[in-house]
Amino acid sequence: LQTQPPQRHPHLEHRLLQNQPLQRHPRLEYRLLQNQPLQRHSRLEYRLLQNQPLQRDPRLEYRLLQNQPLQRHPRLEYRLLQNQPLQRHPLQNHPPQRPPLQHPLQRHHPLQHYPLQYPPLQRPPAQRPRLQHYPLQYPPLQRPPAQRPRLQHYPLQYPPLQRPPLQCPPAQRPRLQHYPLQRPPAQRPRLQHYPLQYPPLQRPPVQRLSLQYHPLQLHSVLHLLLEVAWTFTSYMNSIRYLHTASILNDGKVLVAGGYGYEGYSFWKSFNSSELYDPATGNWTKMGNMTIARYSHTASTLANGKVLVAGGYFYDGSSDRRYLNSSELYDPTTGIWTKTGNMNVARYYHTASILANGKVLVAGGFFYDGYNYWGPLNSAELYDPATETWTKTGNMTIGRYYHTACVLADGKVLVASGDGYDGYGNTVYLNSSELYDPATGIWTMTGNMNIGRKFHTASVLVNGKVLVAGGYFYDGRTYGQNLNSTELYDPTTGTWTMTGNMNIGRVDHTASVLINGQVLVTGGYIYDGYRYQDLYSAELYDPLTELWTKTNSMNVRREGHTASVLTSGKVLITGGYTGSGISSSAELYQ
Repeated sequence: LQTQPPQRHPHLEHRLLQNQPLQRHPRLEYRLLQNQPLQRHSRLEYRLLQNQPLQRDPRLEYRLLQNQPLQRHPRLEYRLLQNQPLQRHPLQNHPPQRPPLQHPLQRHHPLQHYPLQYPPLQRPPAQRPRLQHYPLQYPPLQRPPAQRPRLQHYPLQYPPLQRPPLQCPPAQRPRLQHYPLQRPPAQRPRLQHYPLQYPPLQRPPVQRLSLQYHPLQLHSVLHLLLEVAWTFTSYMNSIRYLHTASILNDGKVLVAGGYGYEGYSFWKSFNSSELYDPATGNWTKMGNMTIARYSHTASTLANGKVLVAGGYFYDGSSDRRYLNSSELYDPTTGIWTKTGNMNVARYYHTASILANGKVLVAGGFFYDGYNYWGPLNSAELYDPATETWTKTGNMTIGRYYHTACVLADGKVLVASGDGYDGYGNTVYLNSSELYDPATGIWTMTGNMNIGRKFHTASVLVNGKVLVAGGYFYDGRTYGQNLNSTELYDPTTGTWTMTGNMNIGRVDHTASVLINGQVLVTGGYIYDGYRYQDLYSAELYDPLTELWTKTNSMNVRREGHTASVLTSGKVLITGGYTGSGISSSAELYQ
């Protein structure tokens, strides 16, 4: 340290200068550090001093070679292990120790007796370049610079790894371009409103109807094939939903009541009525009913008047109630007058005109405002001669959202609907009942294959009853939009399945055309999350018992009305379109 020749053990002194830990031989190293004379000069000590390789491998020599941690800790070695001052210049940092360090070296005759050994002891100056060589070796020990090419090599590989995402948009473009190419066929019903497309769309019915085997229907079939189209007629004066439409004796159509809104007012029931003239295609406002109502019934009596009964009243605020009132419309004056009240208030009931001119009202939903609400099994008869209501026999099962048809023998068939079980739970009924006007008694008849509500029932030319569509719920799923249809045979009192519609539909209309076919229009479907209103239409052929698609309406509708005019055309009015209530009307011809 004082620019003096190294003493005895250059490796040991080098470690001290480099602040490296002591090796493994505390006794020998301690003496060397303290500059004490060697007491025993064994072969091992001699080899260590001469920097000769070890020849024997006892435990001590093995630890020295392997640089294992010290096992004994003298004072100096302990400080080195505890990272206490090893400051490279102990003579400068510890001046009191300078004389002891120099004095033993001057009087250590045994070691100084070997002059030939000092050159190897003076090797540290020759080894200093080696000490300076260690920093030069640090960069290869710090291999990050040597590994930089690898790190730089990875980014070169990233672009090929990222090529698939870069290629995704081109790969998806054909798919995105392919969807618009498929949409026009799916939207053909909307494009079918153009007359130029009707003949090719109507070719399937031409192939399915064997005109050679049905010569009696040749004229009506050709009329449908050549002139089938939906055309708008003039709009009604008010929007309407859940209203009624009645064909008068002069062929005009009376629309009354309904549900909707006017301007910015709240939704409410309407008391207005208007008249459609097929000759001019115009609507004319008529007198207002005495009470606004919707979900009521309207029946054209033999005397030409129209009887409106029951329904629901709502003024848009807090006044709402089930109605037992009824009114008469006089076509000669266009005025509504009150008539006798029903014995029970009801809505979503049915009204059927019997052969004797009386009107049978059956079922419906009732709530007295206090204790009871639910389906009704009661029935009443209205006598136009006395303008009074009288009770008749009760149905076996209370029901609403059902259908009622007058059969060829004068009996009334009531089918399906919504009802309650013995515990007050809602059930979809598959039962049907017959009312005999001669006895005023209801009797059960065959059960349908599927219970349903919001369906339609039509009496065919052959006397059978066609029930189509509706909604079914078994209590486990969100329900089903039924496309199934069934036929009731009055001669056997049984129901049989017939061809399915092309699409399930709820709250639609069904009209028997002059050619005997049944036209079904509109309605809605429900998938458990949202409602979708329909503008599609289908035709049922009783001869083949098959359904075929026909041209779609111009507007989606549910809760609308359909009336078969004397000309054979079908008038569709109002309804809910999915975005609002409509005042539009269109003709099927």
